[in-house]
Amino acid sequence: MKFSPVILLAACAATHAGIPNEAVRTMPDGRVVVEQPPGPKWLKKSPPRPKEEIWTTGYLRPSFLIETERGWQECPQLWVDSSCREYVPGRDKRMRTWVLKVGGQWRTCPTRDAAAGCRDYYSPLPAGSYQQ
Repeated sequence: MKFSPVILLAACAATHAGIPNEAVRTMPDGRVVVEQPPGPKWLKKSPPRPKEEIWTTGYLRPSFLIETERGWQECPQLWVDSSCREYVPGRDKRMRTWVLKVGGQWRTCPTRDAAAGCRDYYSPLPAGSYQQ
């Protein structure tokens, strides 16, 4: 039996897609709309932009992977702003966590593969639970 490369690619993508991010919706006209996670509750104005050293290898703070209409962004905080950069898997080795909407709630997850280990968006992140 022969399989089309397109069918094989779709099957592989489906098996590696991870848990569904409820923040991503496809509209009836085909547009994809991505809801963004909220900023911090304490923030009254735009936060200061993190220094460029945030993207140097070996930086100790984790980065957060957030889905946007432009694709996955890697951000130094839990929300999207101008300090985020395009996420490129394998670009560098650092601690990372996924920001996803699961079960109607924003969560931080150690991987995108399963909801196990996900925590409330505003709860402190446990040390050592990040993907490299």
